[in-house]
Amino acid sequence: TYLGAELVLQGFGRALVEWTAQYDAILCPSLAELPVPLGTMNACDAQQPMAAFARSAAFTPFTAMANLTGSPAISVPLEHDLASGLPVGVQLIGQPEGEGALLALAAQLEAARPWANRRPGPAA
Repeated sequence: TYLGAELVLQGFGRALVEWTAQYDAILCPSLAELPVPLGTMNACDAQQPMAAFARSAAFTPFTAMANLTGSPAISVPLEHDLASGLPVGVQLIGQPEGEGALLALAAQLEAARPWANRRPGPAA
């Protein structure tokens, strides 16, 4: 049932908070692979919705932890793939109501490795 699923998610959220309580943030990849060409991921595939969901979940397994538990998170393009020039992001997952700490950490990362002027080449 919906209520049962919601209770499971709330329990997972509590477990995540307890597991990460000693850390200001958890660092993980934003994506499981490099960005794919536009149109590759069709999350609105009405013919095969579960297949579309499975493709999306395999591509973004790390973001679900924050999304499903309501934990604040931020993704920053910390590096770029040398071959394509495409950004490679890292995600920081914070503590409940820890948005300020995440924004401060992201600002420190941007100051250390500026990304505002980096652009992928035309072949990307």
